[in-house]
Order: sequence, then C-alpha cells, then structure tokens
Amino acid sequence: MEIRESDLPGVGKKFSGETAAGEKIVIVIHHDGTRQLFRFGEDPDRPESITPLTDEEAHQFGAVLAGTYFQPVSEEAVLEVMKGLHLRWFPVTPGSFFAGHSIGKLGIRSRTGVSVIAIIRGQETHLPNPSPDEVLQVGDTVVALGTVEQMERLLALTQPRDSGGA
Repeated sequence: MEIRESDLPGVGKKFSGETAAGEKIVIVIHHDGTRQLFRFGEDPDRPESITPLTDEEAHQFGAVLAGTYFQPVSEEAVLEVMKGLHLRWFPVTPGSFFAGHSIGKLGIRSRTGVSVIAIIRGQETHLPNPSPDEVLQVGDTVVALGTVEQMERLLALTQPRDSGGA
C-alpha cells in the first residue's frame, strides 16, 4: 500500500492510502497531537466513519498494528509444529458419555491417549489444563488434543452402545 502525505496548513498533516480491499483510509495528525482516523467506502468524498484519537491512543494502536503486542503465526507454521496432532471440540450434551463424570474417572487419556487440554463452560468460564478431578457438565465443551487414531478411539468410546434390544 502506498501512503501519500500532504500538508494541511494550520491543521497538521494528512496521510492517506487505499487498502487491498479497496477502502480509502485517511489519518489527519493535528499540530496539538490529536489524530483523526477516517474510513471511506463507496463515496470517496464522504467518510463512513471518523474516529478521533488522542496522542497516547494513537501510539498504542500504532504499536498494536506494528506487531509490538502480538505477532500472528502463519497457518503453515502452526501445522508444521503440530504435525500429526489434532484439536477437537466435543460438546457435553444431556446423556453424553462425558456428562456428570470427572476427567480422571472417565479415563480419557489412559483409554484413548487423548489429552483434555481445556473446558469451555458457558460464555465466561474457560478452564485451561483442567485437573483429573474436574467434573464435566452438560453445556461444557471439551477441547481435546491427540492424533487421528487417538481421536477415533475417543469417538468410538463416546458412541452409544447397542443394548441388544429388538
């Protein structure tokens, strides 16, 4: 993306560019340090949004955008590290194999080789690295890590057994 710079006499400087998605972004930096972020959509002369930023806010957002706080990792790099490993989410539904039992009592790891690495309980609660004593509740989501073969064993374990009835 090419950034164009121009002077705004009596105001400060204007920086503008067009994103890969075709949106025009303009940042105006005033002499007093305040910034304004403008986003233009279909009408190149009328911004769709204007966001004023203090000097401090602009520096913080700039650091985020520059990657100071977080550097994304490419999907290829993650796949290389996790070769042969798979993450799977299992909902705990009424009547589920998991419901009402502790991780240890279920023997998930010893029976299948899969590790329960987290439990998501509702919108607010996330339990990373749960203990074997953690009881799984209806509505939980179990996050498991293992190989394809281990996941197949876990899936087989969770399937309802044929009661042999007619």
